[in-house]
Amino acid sequence: MPLPAVAALLDLISKEVERVDPATLSAGFAALLAEAAGDTPAPALLRQLSAALRRHDRQPAADYERLPMAPWEAELKFGRIHRLWWWLESGEYEDFDEGVRAGVASEHPHGCRTALAALGAELQEALLLGAAAATAPWASPPALRAILGAVHAHVEEEH
Repeated sequence: MPLPAVAALLDLISKEVERVDPATLSAGFAALLAEAAGDTPAPALLRQLSAALRRHDRQPAADYERLPMAPWEAELKFGRIHRLWWWLESGEYEDFDEGVRAGVASEHPHGCRTALAALGAELQEALLLGAAAATAPWASPPALRAILGAVHAHVEEEH
C-alpha cells in the first residue's frame, strides 16, 4: 500500500479513536494501541506515525550502506584492517611500506589462503564503501590501496 494511503488511514483511525467511547473499541485493538502508545495518547501517536510516514515518503532515509560508520562499527566490520596498526605504528619498522611488507609476510605460508585472502576482501570492501577513515586513523584510501597492492604482490610472487 502506498505510504500516503497508510498515512491517511492512520489519520482516519486517529480521528475515530478520539470520537468514540474507548469501551466500544475492540479489546484486542485497544490493548495493542495502548501498548504501542505507552504514555502518549493513542490519537497523538497515530498522528505522529502518519506524519513520519509522510516525511519518509517525501525524503526516504539513506540506505544503510550509505550511512557513515561510527569508529566502533568500522573496527568490528574491518577488524583485520584495524589490527594492522601494530605493523604500521609500532615504531619497529622504518616506514609504512616496510611495515606493510612485514605484516603481509607474517602470514606466509599458512595464512596466505585464509588471512591474506580475507584481508584483501576487507580492504576492497572498505574502499568500495568509502569507510577508510572510520576504519583506523592511518587508513586513508591510498594507504588501503598500498596494502591491497602488497597483498596481491605477495600472492603473485609466493604462490
